[in-house]
Amino acid sequence: MSARLRSERGMGLIELLIAMTVLQIAIFAIFAMMQAGALSILRASRTSAATATGERQMELYRGLLYRDLGLDTSLSTDALHQSDAEWNGGSQVTPASTWCTTTRPECTPQQDTVAGPDGNNYRVDSYVRTVTVASGRDVKRVTVVVRRADDLTAAPLARLTHSFDLVTGCVPGSTTDPC
Repeated sequence: MSARLRSERGMGLIELLIAMTVLQIAIFAIFAMMQAGALSILRASRTSAATATGERQMELYRGLLYRDLGLDTSLSTDALHQSDAEWNGGSQVTPASTWCTTTRPECTPQQDTVAGPDGNNYRVDSYVRTVTVASGRDVKRVTVVVRRADDLTAAPLARLTHSFDLVTGCVPGSTTDPC
């Protein structure tokens, strides 16, 4: 009886099943990690493209004089644009100059389809508000929010905010410039 217990006959099949089960679990774990990695890369790619799209919009504001920073408030916006915290009941700044038209992207509060560097379309919402900082000076705070154009219910991919002081874009010696 003890010789029969020490014999290894018949154990190969059980060992093989155990080895296959362990191997299958390892393969499924590797596959799940690859799926998660691919999704993370896709999410990072979209966030990076949205940030670049928002930076391109913000550069338009950086090229303006302080008096020209603002939005064409006569343009209608939708509920998604107005639901953002930066909307603040519609207290958006209108530029002091009359150069702002509906065809200028830096004057449009809402752009529904802006092509990003990855070829996808994004929605760009802009907000310009006057806020008072701790020193008591008024600054214009520009916020650009970028969302996927094909899924507006998803969270924004990028939110960029920049404050512009009165001395931004001053023209030395100008009698009409606010500086």
